[in-house]
Amino acid sequence: MLRHWRQEVDLALSEGRIETNLGFGQTPLDIACLSGYDYGVRKLLDAGANIHKRTHQGETFLQWQSPLHVAAALGHAKIVSMLINEGADVDASDGGMSPTPLFYAAGAGHVAVVKTLLAHGALLTWEDPLQDGATALHVAAALGHAKIVSMLLNEGADVDA
Repeated sequence: MLRHWRQEVDLALSEGRIETNLGFGQTPLDIACLSGYDYGVRKLLDAGANIHKRTHQGETFLQWQSPLHVAAALGHAKIVSMLINEGADVDASDGGMSPTPLFYAAGAGHVAVVKTLLAHGALLTWEDPLQDGATALHVAAALGHAKIVSMLLNEGADVDA
């Protein structure tokens, strides 16, 4: 499956279709981030792919998420760094309703991604309105990600938030 996605990304790049819909509203950049295809991400960024565009069609976990959300949720630390260096918003949230990249990375236990997001000033206080105001600290603790809990506390996360 990953090979197919990478071929789709390469084909779109070769044809100059960097913002084309590859299905479910996903662009080649979304697919490259999803599949961890860092070479494809780099090529798409160099070609001017929109790092702020969100998916908006289909009932997938990607719905309304940016490429940074996808890379953070799946633990693709190198891609997260590339996107941030290109200007991706580390605190991107859909009007406060969708989780931030830090929330996703903390919940999934992706230490390297959390470290990268924190190094770039990720907000510690975003609260999930659908989970009784849970923060990245709460979700990391609930899921047993002790190293991430320690990192968030060292950065000043409020245990009482």
